[in-house]
Amino acid sequence: MKAQIIQSFGDPSVFQLEEVSKPELKPGHVLIQIRASSVNPIDTKVRAGAVPAVAPEFPAVLHGDVAGLVSAVGEGVTEFKVGDEVFGCAGGFKGTGGALAEFMLADVDLLAHKPKNLTMEEAAALPLVAITAWEALFNRANLVPGQNILIHAATGGVGHIAIQLAKWRGATVHATASSQEKLEIGTRLGADVTINYREESVHDYVQKYTDGKGFDVVFDTVGGENLDRSFEAAAVHGTVAAIAARSTMTSPQCIQRDFLYMLHLCC
Repeated sequence: MKAQIIQSFGDPSVFQLEEVSKPELKPGHVLIQIRASSVNPIDTKVRAGAVPAVAPEFPAVLHGDVAGLVSAVGEGVTEFKVGDEVFGCAGGFKGTGGALAEFMLADVDLLAHKPKNLTMEEAAALPLVAITAWEALFNRANLVPGQNILIHAATGGVGHIAIQLAKWRGATVHATASSQEKLEIGTRLGADVTINYREESVHDYVQKYTDGKGFDVVFDTVGGENLDRSFEAAAVHGTVAAIAARSTMTSPQCIQRDFLYMLHLCC
């Protein structure tokens, strides 16, 4: 099969189109004939060598998000049959193949049937950002109906999914963005309130929308200095969930992290 492989870390020029062996079928797996993939920030970091601990061995086939057709079914698989349309985030890391190829071997636990109302391209753009948003909102922040949530980056890959999931859960959704166009997109996605963070300070919008109490949940998809603003916007005993946290805090409950975490503010 044809595949885009890398033999070393670097910029996009390291990709090479090569003929490689088709993956061998294994129990509990299916072989997918790939129709579409997508690129996420983690994919570029793997390619660049920024996270070598999780990178596949060279020659490596990258990217995890995939949509396509089941072309073969391994022993013990009952969830899928040949010809099924599937999607998922199923590889691109150490010990797995990637989606930048004609075929991909995938663990069935990492796949789902593709919704009929989505194209292959649309389905391939969903898995990682949707998993991230779900994990942050429901598994970590424990968002419940009626809570006030602030979601940073309304039109970001994770942010635009988080708005829809939070609205579906029954929260009152506030979302930040940097332009009128992005604010309008946030509103169409379901945000109850959109905030231009370039025009309103954290203090001002906390006063305006929470009577100064702060938000029950703040979801920071940006990181950096925005993590500080997220803490400022959270209520006492509120929750901050972050997926790009690279900040060192000085308050007693603040911890430096490089992955998604939650923090219950108590001061």
